[in-house]
Amino acid sequence: MVVLSKPTGAGAPERNWADVKVVFDKKKAATLPERVEKKTMVYGMSRRDPALSGKMSSSLKDDAWTEEGEVWDGLGLDKWAYAETSALHLYATSRRFYNYLEDAHTDVINNQKMENGATLVAKYKGIRFFDADIEGSTSYRARFDQFTWAGKRAGGWLATCDEMPSSGPSEDPAEDKKRSDEHDPEVYVINVELHRMIVEVDQAACIIMEAAEEEEEEEE
Repeated sequence: MVVLSKPTGAGAPERNWADVKVVFDKKKAATLPERVEKKTMVYGMSRRDPALSGKMSSSLKDDAWTEEGEVWDGLGLDKWAYAETSALHLYATSRRFYNYLEDAHTDVINNQKMENGATLVAKYKGIRFFDADIEGSTSYRARFDQFTWAGKRAGGWLATCDEMPSSGPSEDPAEDKKRSDEHDPEVYVINVELHRMIVEVDQAACIIMEAAEEEEEEEE
């Protein structure tokens, strides 16, 4: 079973098949499937925006397909002055972290339902912070698996964290440390103080920090 993020529809396949019928007919029955697929992509992109292929769709319909005269050249991002692929990849895989207690999470922190704990994990997982009160000035990282319910009087849902080997994220392990008799994760109350500790340490490169609007105005 495959779970999709949104309902599927027949619109996209139908549009794609319409492009196939334009570039592939009975006269071109011997064309290799790979070439049909590629030319369909070229035609479809050109029909949607000629600037991407450099040719109009009318000329692509009966255009000869040769390696020398190939019209497909990536997505044409250079023609749109887009960022380099590496930068686009970083943006696509980055994650914004709102470094303040969001109004929507006030009740979540004090509600024992498991889905509320999962909501907090989704926000704080992988976030690093620096606890200056611990001997040796230790850095911690919120775990990816689950947080700890301690009861309303003890702070509700607590961020479950692992100690990191250094203050910089470059040496952080890729996964949570395994729970064992030798390693028991630390827990921290999710409050304003935790967010202050988060500011004191470097985060992974994919984390984009967002401060509260009031804090941004004070800095200006």
